[in-house]
Amino acid sequence: MQSTDDPGNKKTEGTSTICRNHAYDQHVQAEAKNMKGCAKVNESFADGKYTLEMHCTVGASVIDSKGTSTFQDDTSTHSESHATYTPAFYGVSETTMIQD
Repeated sequence: MQSTDDPGNKKTEGTSTICRNHAYDQHVQAEAKNMKGCAKVNESFADGKYTLEMHCTVGASVIDSKGTSTFQDDTSTHSESHATYTPAFYGVSETTMIQD
């Protein structure tokens, strides 16, 4: 995982392993649907690519995000996401994350 926070172009890298199954995926999807203050702007799945855009209001902050996950085979994905925070959230105005 690589992430970049702006302003300042602060980069972070890390490694993790996630063990998933259909029950876990369904749980995460249900939680996302019930998030207060968030609305799905766009969602699509085609040709092994899942895209989701969200607009959330958390307190006085607005978070707009867009993420794309490309399923490469049964055990690997490539994901890219970008979020903006208005006003800045703990000094961060936008974040870009790449995960393989």
